Amino acid sequence: MAIPFSVHVRDEEEARAARYRATPPPPSSSSSTSTGGDGGGRGCRLVLFSHGLTGTGEENSIFCASLARRGYVVASIHHRDGSSCRAPSHVVGGDCTYYAHVPAGDDYDPRYRLRQVHVRAGEFLKVRSWLVGGGGGGDSAHDGDDDDDAGRHRRIVLDQIRPHLANDGCGGTIAAGFSYGATTAALAATLEPDKFRCAVLLDPWLHVDYSSRGVEFDFPPEAFGKGWPDDDDDDEEEEGADAGRMDGKVGLRTPSVFISSSQFRGYEKLYGATRRLADRINSHVDDDDDEKNDENDALRGGSSRRDRNRAEMHVIPDTVHSNFCDVVFWLPRRMARKVFRLGDADAYDAHEEILDKTVRFLRRF
Repeated sequence: MAIPFSVHVRDEEEARAARYRATPPPPSSSSSTSTGGDGGGRGCRLVLFSHGLTGTGEENSIFCASLARRGYVVASIHHRDGSSCRAPSHVVGGDCTYYAHVPAGDDYDPRYRLRQVHVRAGEFLKVRSWLVGGGGGGDSAHDGDDDDDAGRHRRIVLDQIRPHLANDGCGGTIAAGFSYGATTAALAATLEPDKFRCAVLLDPWLHVDYSSRGVEFDFPPEAFGKGWPDDDDDDEEEEGADAGRMDGKVGLRTPSVFISSSQFRGYEKLYGATRRLADRINSHVDDDDDEKNDENDALRGGSSRRDRNRAEMHVIPDTVHSNFCDVVFWLPRRMARKVFRLGDADAYDAHEEILDKTVRFLRRF
């Protein structure tokens, strides 16, 4: 069973794409954080990738490696908030963190995921801050902490990565994620919009619908310019609740590409939320363009700026949620189709199309 380390990207820049595929990662690259390409002489863009619910930082390795082969530094995060099936310890010999099951039925807490996604977004922002240096996300202390083995390892990783990064400030980072990871990336870009240039949201989980409790809301609410839904059963203020109730209600404005499975496309409420978020981003782009429009705008590239900052939506035909992570390559095709209930799409073709649409979008920036 062949596992595609990298796949073909179809576009008019075939020669450039071929050059990316032929360029091996530099000798100093590590398995936890991949680098590749030449970045067009400008250095490489940093992609932060967040995994899905019950997933790990390794379940999208093929997608991340394919991006690294095309000139991006890609860092995949192991979330330690209880949303991963297994997150390794950052300390040698430390305990792993395993999935924390959520009470169901009458014991279900609608705020659990709201609080959890803020923890995940905080981890996302801390990793960005640590990799690029400087503030934001709250934790730059690791930058100078080399007193133990873990600290020395961090310094080695930073020495490998930072020379490859594009020198365009922290706003050049790309927020990316799959499923719950896409939710996390969207929230991080909403809370710290100046830290990210664009976002890649793969089969995003953007709506919570727990009908038995009468709970239903777009997720995360902050990305939609909304506060947390009211809960009449709990009037006490909780830690993190103030962060959830945004005063400005600006919402996500970062240019984003939404790539969905046909399975998620079939869920009316979920895909409706995806469309609303994309429309919200585009409405901000149109409003900003109207404010800045004058008779010389076209000469200054106003229309191209507007087109570049707009959101895109794509659906990969005949796919299910599992087509967006590596599990589809873990077993022979016929067995994988039964075990993971795959759609009719060929796993390799689907992966190629997902990467193709991602790369096309990223080349706008």
